[in-house]
Amino acid sequence: MIKLLPIAALAVLAGCNQSAPTEVAQAAPAGPHSNAAPGTYTEHRADHSMVITHLDADGSYTNWVAGAMVESGKWAVENSKTCYHPAKGDARCGSDGPMGSDGTYTVTPDKGAPYTVTKTA
Repeated sequence: MIKLLPIAALAVLAGCNQSAPTEVAQAAPAGPHSNAAPGTYTEHRADHSMVITHLDADGSYTNWVAGAMVESGKWAVENSKTCYHPAKGDARCGSDGPMGSDGTYTVTPDKGAPYTVTKTA
């Protein structure tokens, strides 16, 4: 038993030297940045509204609120920003923050309040 005590003590000390895994945060991009790619995104607006945006590979997009399509048009990355050109209305652009491991990032639009986006598909 006395011979096992030093071995057990070394095993305990070796376990104490282990560090917990840490998530490496992505650095914020320097200047405007776009995370835009074909797929589906959920926008959580500052006024607590939620918009589902679907970006197609052909450059078209649709926005949906409560199951109804409310806007459609073309999307593009312009000057490193994600820009929307609706069929009716004015174009708008915004710079995307770094995307987290869960697909969430903050958009800072050229006009209006920042909002959170999550890539869902």
